[in-house]
Amino acid sequence: MTPLEKTPHDLREFLDDADAKTVLVQVGLLDKLLELAGRADLPTPRADAVYYSDHPTHWVSGVHYHGYPLPADNGYAVRCFPKSRYSLNQFRQMIRGGAAAVPIGFAGGGWLQPPPN
Repeated sequence: MTPLEKTPHDLREFLDDADAKTVLVQVGLLDKLLELAGRADLPTPRADAVYYSDHPTHWVSGVHYHGYPLPADNGYAVRCFPKSRYSLNQFRQMIRGGAAAVPIGFAGGGWLQPPPN
């Protein structure tokens, strides 16, 4: 898999679990998603989302779908938006539009909840 830094202007999407998990590990988000998955106080099935703003070339969005009856409906997805093409404000707008009802956590350095207005 080509590192994000090698494709600084490309919108990247990882829907294969192995590739998505690799990216999540590289940016330090997989443990955060696993922490959220382990929270018994949140309903299941659900999708937990995390966001990372400190990558040098991309805004990173990761989602873990779990607890759904069909195995195909569970897994990981990662979208990486190039900072050269998307401003922080544009990324925030995408988050607000695509993850408004998703339980959110926090990862050091980047925000993992809907950003402030």
